[in-house]
Amino acid sequence: MAFVKTFTIPRSFEEEQQLSSASEVCPDSHCKLPPHQTTLRTKATIVTLRRLTKAAMSLVSCMLNEKALIYQLELALYEACSNVIRHAYTASDQGELQVSVEICPLEHITFEITDWGNGFDCYPVKLHTPLPEEEDGRGLLIIRGLADDLSICRKDGSTTLRMRFQIEEDRWRTCELLEEEAG
Repeated sequence: MAFVKTFTIPRSFEEEQQLSSASEVCPDSHCKLPPHQTTLRTKATIVTLRRLTKAAMSLVSCMLNEKALIYQLELALYEACSNVIRHAYTASDQGELQVSVEICPLEHITFEITDWGNGFDCYPVKLHTPLPEEEDGRGLLIIRGLADDLSICRKDGSTTLRMRFQIEEDRWRTCELLEEEAG
């Protein structure tokens, strides 16, 4: 059985400090945790983009033991969220951005990035390599290269990009590793 948490990303440094002082200690994935999901939601702005990805990655990074893997996940998440900010809304219509993080310890991590902005032509998603002089068009290619599964769905006025990362068991943190770090 999974549990779901919903959070709003703080809009100021003071709110961020209040939330971080009340945050939970990250549990150890090898202690047989059930799959769990956390949802983060904020305004889709360049200012909140880094806070949102940082908050989502803090949930993930405490479960994994490889910095390179954590960086790859963060890169894919940042690309997906920045695409929403750049393409889903106009400058005068800043809508919302939601990131759901599903962690299934010892198996996979899934990110779902949802917006309620301009539609995305999902069928079919055509990925092509942009010319070297082009400034845009690499985000989905980067995500596709990093994720094991990538899908985009437009439904009921929202667009959701779902990326799933299968993660080998030895790349998750262990009870022994956490005890060693604490000691």
